[in-house]
Amino acid sequence: MSYRIGSFNVRNWSGSGYEDQIVNQDAPSVRKLNRIAEIIREERLDIVAFQEVLSEGKMLEALKRRLGGNWEACWDKPGKNFPYRGDKRNEGYGFLWRADKFELIPIGKRDRPGIWGNYDPLNGASDILNGVRLIRDPLYGRFKLRNQRFELRLITTHILSDKPVGMSGGLDGVSALDMRRNEFDILAGKIYARVADRHKDIHGVVPYTIMLGDYNLNLESESDSVHRAAVPGTACFDAQGRRVEGSAHARRIIYTVQEELTSLGPSAYTNNFDHFSYDGRTRAAIIKGEAKRIDAVRDYAPASAQTEAEKFADYHSSVSDHVPIVIEIDFK
Repeated sequence: MSYRIGSFNVRNWSGSGYEDQIVNQDAPSVRKLNRIAEIIREERLDIVAFQEVLSEGKMLEALKRRLGGNWEACWDKPGKNFPYRGDKRNEGYGFLWRADKFELIPIGKRDRPGIWGNYDPLNGASDILNGVRLIRDPLYGRFKLRNQRFELRLITTHILSDKPVGMSGGLDGVSALDMRRNEFDILAGKIYARVADRHKDIHGVVPYTIMLGDYNLNLESESDSVHRAAVPGTACFDAQGRRVEGSAHARRIIYTVQEELTSLGPSAYTNNFDHFSYDGRTRAAIIKGEAKRIDAVRDYAPASAQTEAEKFADYHSSVSDHVPIVIEIDFK
């Protein structure tokens, strides 16, 4: 039996989150909630990782009520450990999952998914980015398939877009692109390895790990002569989590997929910033088919939106500046 895993940057998603406080069904927050629920329901998603969830995740509770009784959700936000973190929106992450299909496995003393901040940012290179941590630490969750000995470990991330204002530590000469690439290396080389290799508490359950989210990096392409901000389709890391060239000295190879455009311009998609990443073991064992975008702009457009420009404008104003992505997995 296969399962559909989604990732969705919902752009500044906030609201009261309580049905009895929502009086106007035409209010923007309600229309956004209804559209997201429709997409999840019609696309038959089993687990969804969200980025840019605000207001302590209250809208996730409202989304659960829209979808029915078989859903659970959680929200958490990264800590403010560094002086250059200037995001005032209280941005966090969320997971939504089918509770009739998956049950949570505790993480240490936590009984629910939580922010993963246990990593060494040092990459061993002699450059200025040594020791610079992620702007937003990722959210990590463990989901065990009910009545079976398979576990899915998910790491959802939102790599920084623009370089934060007021960064200290001699980073004036570092670009936002340099920081994005460095953040991917920390996530894929350091955090993914720590999550995937924690086997001591499995008790016979077989784990597989996937990283997903908004990387703010296009997938590297041989046909892309402009050399846009790119994440490699294949990245090799040594035992210390440092990026190396080629597989000869690599302890782990991370594959990043989903090449369709997912962020919105005025009347067309522009960048493919939303991806899934996993190692060779996960790829060989559970990945079924290709990752792809959900064309929510066109497939879930209201009848009033007829032209491409109207569909893109409606989705951008009503839902997000990203469409969700999905990958299908099958535990064997």
